[in-house]
Amino acid sequence: MLRCTASSLLLLSSTAFAQDLVAPTNTTVTDQDDWIGILIQSANGSSYGPLEDLIVEVPDHVPFETLPRLGLEVDAIDVTPLLAFENQRFNYRPPQALQPGQHQLRLIEVTLDGDVVERGSWDFTVSSEAAIADNGPDESDASISATNAVEFSQRLADKGFEDTPARGQVSGGGYADAAYSHGQWSVTNNANYLIETQKDRAVSGRGFDLGEYTFNTRFDDEDFFGQVALGHQSLNTDSFIMSNYSRRGLSASLGSGDELLSVTGFSFHPESVVGSENITGLNDSDNRLMGFQATAHPVPAWGKDFSVTGVYYSGKGTEGGVGIGGDSNTNQGDGWSVIAERLLFERSVKITGQFARSNFEQSGVVLGDDEVSGDAWSLALSYTPFQAEEIAGQYLNLTLGGRYERVDTFFSSLANSSLAADRDSLLLYSDLYWGNISANAQGLYQTNNVDDLSGLPTDSLLSLQFTGSYYPTIEPPAEDETDWLGQPYLNLNIGAVDNERVETPEDYFGGSTDNSHLSVTLGGGSSYGAWGWQISETFARFLDRTDASSDTKSYFTDVSANWTISDAVQLSGGVQWGLFTDTDADTRTHNVNVNLGVQAEILPETLRTSLNYNLNLLTGDGDTPDNTVANGEIEWTILPPTENNVGIALAFQGLLENKDGNGDTSIDGTDWQLFSVLRVSAPISY
Repeated sequence: MLRCTASSLLLLSSTAFAQDLVAPTNTTVTDQDDWIGILIQSANGSSYGPLEDLIVEVPDHVPFETLPRLGLEVDAIDVTPLLAFENQRFNYRPPQALQPGQHQLRLIEVTLDGDVVERGSWDFTVSSEAAIADNGPDESDASISATNAVEFSQRLADKGFEDTPARGQVSGGGYADAAYSHGQWSVTNNANYLIETQKDRAVSGRGFDLGEYTFNTRFDDEDFFGQVALGHQSLNTDSFIMSNYSRRGLSASLGSGDELLSVTGFSFHPESVVGSENITGLNDSDNRLMGFQATAHPVPAWGKDFSVTGVYYSGKGTEGGVGIGGDSNTNQGDGWSVIAERLLFERSVKITGQFARSNFEQSGVVLGDDEVSGDAWSLALSYTPFQAEEIAGQYLNLTLGGRYERVDTFFSSLANSSLAADRDSLLLYSDLYWGNISANAQGLYQTNNVDDLSGLPTDSLLSLQFTGSYYPTIEPPAEDETDWLGQPYLNLNIGAVDNERVETPEDYFGGSTDNSHLSVTLGGGSSYGAWGWQISETFARFLDRTDASSDTKSYFTDVSANWTISDAVQLSGGVQWGLFTDTDADTRTHNVNVNLGVQAEILPETLRTSLNYNLNLLTGDGDTPDNTVANGEIEWTILPPTENNVGIALAFQGLLENKDGNGDTSIDGTDWQLFSVLRVSAPISY
């Protein structure tokens, strides 16, 4: 099986799968072409094993150019870079075992105008018993796959550009995974590597280095399961005290076979590191978090509809960017959190409560005490009165919910450094999907100075957001014909934010707060098979009633179209026009941006070319030099990549940039570059 990102689909071969198709029972759909993905049934027909592949099929009629804009999310985490694509199917193999219980899978598309369209959503169950059923006691299964792609580029000629890198460059990378299972044992490994000879662009500063990796071994029995994981992993629990993003480290898990109790001990690096310098993530004692997570379903009568999860950590972490070491201050801290979740009324109601306490000592900073403690708690309620209910011939999904959160002013956790502290907030939201209509709304009210410190002011924030779309299905008048409306769609986005001062303490000499921001976008378009168009208009306004900053207004219009002339030639183009007004300074700035593109296959699967043109004009009170950029490529596929066979392609690229100083001749000029590129790809699968 080939592993790659969705943008590398041209390199993929096709291999049929043998699983049966299953229509999702609770999928939500919003799409002008009225198609949804199909989740392939698990091996045992009911639940998935912790390491079982998740496979989503895309209907055959979906255009090929749409596929690179599709992505997959598991439990709200983007796993697109880990996908394989074969024979119209996305395949996701978990790099580490999924925790037993309920999970969510989403198939999404990023449209040409930047909107996110949901193509399907499924709730699925992971069970350790399903893993036991995958192989008999004497059965074994093994697989290995890899995707490798490297580019060797040489700058042949150039004029004008400054600070250019070396003429010869090598860049690329690869992803590999291996899996082995025998009876109740399973082992999975995956890793990626990065090549970049231009050191200032290399993620780790090295020309060739390891990216992320995971080594996981698991044992499943009817009475218990055990698991050990090394490398990048997460606890799959998002709490105040610890975020669920992937960290490098070591963990060991043990749980009951009925999945009613599980415990995980861990030792992680506090940041997301890459490279081979700290291969385990545990080499530096000043950057290490240690602790455990335990999950239990303590009420037998409620089964898995009631769970309690506790997390504890203690450790140290240095201040600095993600994955960057060096001399810096060392902070230390510890904390714990408890999360309780209850599902009621056939799981249509979900109640979640959480409490966390954090102790944090920041090196070099004294706030009365060397160590600062803080609490955080939340209560969330969601209700789904309609889930895949057929009403008026359309499936309806409706969720209503709310969440209250209170985070102390000085709450800080080494395991969740991105958490915003000092807030008291209430969020209300609703999500509606009914046939070709979707509507999402939320309102947030938040105040700060939670600890009522006498020297700090108290501000409030009110945020209202609405996103709606409508994709009517227009039946064609006859076969191979298109209605004059085509397949149209409309979308509306509204956002309003208001910040105000609630209370100002005496003898406070800081600035005041009283401002608001409004943004409205109305868009639409239509598809006519071989061609389509879209248009959107955005209005934005910012008002600062304290006069600390200027009041502004802006208008932005975007018009674009695409045309598939034939199977070999595609055209695209667009015009963006913007007007930015500073009402206080009485200035106006106009911006015009023009894009044109053509892609052509001169010889099928052998010789292809592309050309792109961009013109950017900024006039008015903020006049800047006009900028024109053109780039193109012609590629010859010498050997097409196939499974276990090297693919080779040779390309020539050109880049031209012209600047017009509008009277300032010192800026006028044309710069250009010409490159040759050798592309080598090596897909491997056994």
